[in-house]
Amino acid sequence: MRNARTLSKLVTKVIKDQNLTLLLEGELLTLNYNKVLEMLSEDEARIIKADFIDKLDKDWYITYYSRSTYYRYRLRAMDRFIKIIEST
Repeated sequence: MRNARTLSKLVTKVIKDQNLTLLLEGELLTLNYNKVLEMLSEDEARIIKADFIDKLDKDWYITYYSRSTYYRYRLRAMDRFIKIIEST
């Protein structure tokens, strides 16, 4: 698993670009990040949306998770988001 800072930068770039164009075996593939969100669990998608898309207040997660749970889920969500993109 990559570290949190690296994952955060990668997820931010994908969200900023909105569509990710990949060259896969000589074929261009455009992947919309919303399709990736549909492949995540409810918690993972909630975290990616709140932190990277909607950019909610930094304490938004308190309603849903303890601090340690949030950071554990956040790392897992970022990792899965990037892995889904890489495996496409």
